[in-house]
Amino acid sequence: RPEALINMAVALAELGLRAPAKRLFSEAHALAPNHPLLRKNLDLLGQADFFDPHWLSSLTAGQAQPGQTTQPQ
Repeated sequence: RPEALINMAVALAELGLRAPAKRLFSEAHALAPNHPLLRKNLDLLGQADFFDPHWLSSLTAGQAQPGQTTQPQ
C-alpha cells in the first residue's frame, strides 16, 4: 500500500534521514505516482529544499498537476 510507504518516508524525513526517505518515496511513486498524499508530501519537502530538486522533478515530470487534464483539448 502506498500510504504505508509514504507515512514511513515522512517519518524518516522528519528524522533527517534523506536517503531512506527518498527510497521509500520512490517505491510509493512506483506504485501510485499520482497519489494525493505522495504529491502533497513531495511538494512540502520540495518547498523546504529537503530533497534535491532534480530528483523531485524526475518524479513529477510528465504528471498532471491537480486540476489539469492530460488529454488534448
